[in-house]
Amino acid sequence: MEQLNPHRLPRNVKPLHYNIHIKPDLANFVFEGEESIQLNVLEATSKIVLNAADLKINYAMLDCGNSKELLRVSYDKDMETASFEGEDSELELKPGMTPMLYLSFNGELNDNMRGFYRTSYKIDGQKRWGAVTQLESCDARRAFPCFDEPDFKATFRIALTMPENFTAFSNMEPRSITNAGYGLKKVLFEITPKMSTYLVAFVVAELDCIANRDCNGVLIRVWTRPGKQSHGQFALECALHTLPYFANIYGIPYPLQKLDMVSLPDLAAGAMENWGLITYRETALLVDPQNPSASSKEGVASVVDHELAHQWFGNYVTMVWWTHLWLNEGFASYVGDRAVSNQFPKWQALERYVAEVHLDALREDGLKNTHPIEVEVKNPKEINEIFDSISYNKGASVNRMLHHYLGKDFDKGVALYLRRHAYGNAVSDDLWQALEDCSGKPVKDVMSGFTRRSGYPVLMVENLGNENGKTRLRISQKQFMYLPENTSEQDARWNIPFEILTPRGTSRHYLDKESHEINVEAEGDDWIKLNPGHAGFYRVAYPESMLKKLSECVKQKKFSAIDRMCILDDAFALVQAGEIETSSVLEMLLVYRQETNYNVWLIIGNVLGTLDNLLKERNQEDILKRLYVTAQLLIDSRVKLLGWKKSRSDTHTDVLLRGFILSMAGKYGDSDTIKNASRRFQKFINGEKLDPDLRQAVYSIVALNGDSDTLSALREIHRKSDSHEEKTRVLIAMGNFRDVDAVKTILDFSLSDELRKQDFPILFSAMGTNHCARKMVWQFIKSNWDEVRSRYHGVYFMLVDILEPMGGFATKEMLADVEEFFKKNRLEGLERTMDKIVEKIKINIAWAEREKL
Repeated sequence: MEQLNPHRLPRNVKPLHYNIHIKPDLANFVFEGEESIQLNVLEATSKIVLNAADLKINYAMLDCGNSKELLRVSYDKDMETASFEGEDSELELKPGMTPMLYLSFNGELNDNMRGFYRTSYKIDGQKRWGAVTQLESCDARRAFPCFDEPDFKATFRIALTMPENFTAFSNMEPRSITNAGYGLKKVLFEITPKMSTYLVAFVVAELDCIANRDCNGVLIRVWTRPGKQSHGQFALECALHTLPYFANIYGIPYPLQKLDMVSLPDLAAGAMENWGLITYRETALLVDPQNPSASSKEGVASVVDHELAHQWFGNYVTMVWWTHLWLNEGFASYVGDRAVSNQFPKWQALERYVAEVHLDALREDGLKNTHPIEVEVKNPKEINEIFDSISYNKGASVNRMLHHYLGKDFDKGVALYLRRHAYGNAVSDDLWQALEDCSGKPVKDVMSGFTRRSGYPVLMVENLGNENGKTRLRISQKQFMYLPENTSEQDARWNIPFEILTPRGTSRHYLDKESHEINVEAEGDDWIKLNPGHAGFYRVAYPESMLKKLSECVKQKKFSAIDRMCILDDAFALVQAGEIETSSVLEMLLVYRQETNYNVWLIIGNVLGTLDNLLKERNQEDILKRLYVTAQLLIDSRVKLLGWKKSRSDTHTDVLLRGFILSMAGKYGDSDTIKNASRRFQKFINGEKLDPDLRQAVYSIVALNGDSDTLSALREIHRKSDSHEEKTRVLIAMGNFRDVDAVKTILDFSLSDELRKQDFPILFSAMGTNHCARKMVWQFIKSNWDEVRSRYHGVYFMLVDILEPMGGFATKEMLADVEEFFKKNRLEGLERTMDKIVEKIKINIAWAEREKL
């Protein structure tokens, strides 16, 4: 068989089953392992090659049934492989043989948050240590030697030996627990289903749990630090709803007997979907029942349901290779939000999905330095870089578009796809085939353009006139890009099913060429809206006359919240791309003065924030003052209506909107709001209560207007709090400081032991979006680059949040500085991120120069 690239393993041997016994030593931060792998020889070979990194293999022997042979091992550090050959004679492995490979090895329990690593927590004020795995995408090889590619599926039996007072977890339930002597115990787990190495998991820690069984009898447990069990109740309720929800939709029961959800103090990602043993950051799993906030409940529900979706999308059926990562992440993102909406219909979760997922994907995919959903990746560093907005958010958006196109046949086709590839691997074409078989529609013809090419179209509308109650439109398409000079030379045509909404109703159409003329039921004075509900993954550009009619409809709330937000976002994107003037969007903003929907306000806030940053970057004080007047006109009535106190009639989204509006009022200089926030903060630090739903707004406002004393008070809250949610609020608020001395102190704090490694990006993301701190942050990153890079070696995706805010610069001076630094400090696995940042600065400069700023 042909080897695809040097980073891929040969296909001459594959694993059938692993027996793995791990013994962590938490006193010395090392571990030992013993392993046997049953192999299936597919082609004649004299050598066995598998993955191993940061491990020392001490013993290797091959048992072929009628002979046993000691093996010598050689390592390729760059390829992260170990090769085994006969020590005394050449191996003669022939097709059909099923030998057993025996290995012993050891490694370090590092603090890099990948492989098998250590994590710390406190019990009764005392620091304790545990050990946990994080193996996606290519880090199983750091926990045990293995065939570390997703299509090398096998079964696993895990055993762990640890101190008697610790609890051990793995993908399956324990089969036996035996005394191992010297105060140790050995836990042997049941055999897993056939699965990929990156989904293997084991945890050793001192934890407590709450548990219940879902309606299908599956045992679900939420594990927390001792004393925090009640904080897992909300996540447990989400899982009790969602696990049966997915089993019912797809007609495929959850295949394991149990599901453990474990909260951990140190985790690189927000959560990891290990089959039967999902690991989470504490903020992604725990809600304080005494101080619950609407945002924390919503965040937990979203992450829990995303990870539960993976139990089918990614675990039950896995992509063949990381090129098709979107089959995991795009599905989990979309159907996870559907599950949230099903359990909490008043939360407007699908509106939030459009605001935070769909529109984010459109913004990122309008860049030159984007990538197709199906992107060819070769080495592990490239793989980590595609865990991004395109794989997650564009993948989810394509699924929503497809669902809208197919209707009920979408879930039927997905269920067929899952059944056909159960416990196996798949590619995008397998999904298209199942959906075509159920719907009879040309799914592949429509969807391939959106998954195999980067970018997306903008549909340009031209009104050709009205006659006999029908309006004739010319609909044209071209690739949307923020910088016109970046327009691709590729054939900029997509096959696009689209809808048109008028006062007379909705009509469906199909565009498969550059332009097309159609008639719609509409009088001359009627408004006409393309892409109602914004299910299609494209933008729409209207002539000024049509856009004004739509704006009037927005003012009168004739459109859904999704349409109100997307009309504004499309128009603003066209401003940034130079297609329409900035003044037209500023005028459009005023029609949103009576807007009451939280999700629409997220888009209004993004527009105002982006304009605010550009004007500050270009030192346009006079225009900035006018922007603040506009912002205050928009915000003032909302502040007066919502106030600071909750009402019994408040909905979930009212609570979220109150905090958001108050934060904006403070940001844009409302003196009453600033005074009120300061007064509430002083009362809180003096021992009075502060509503958890208002804390982020209060902390951020006082930081924005605060000094070193304010910072000291916030740091004390961070130090004393036992809640990671509260610590995160403080870190986000720290990003708002404008006081130079406070910013310097925060930068020094960032590399101290007070801040967990996983939280460094949270702080720097917040600081980087603050114009007043951004240059200082950038200088700090440059001065401390070696330390920052070494801290996140192997998990460079965590550096994305640190670097991306630098895309807010908007001067040629800073463009040259950033370009020069990135040129000298290229990092494999961060190249695309670096190029995107440079491109975003260029977009800002081009925009400012067009507007003569």
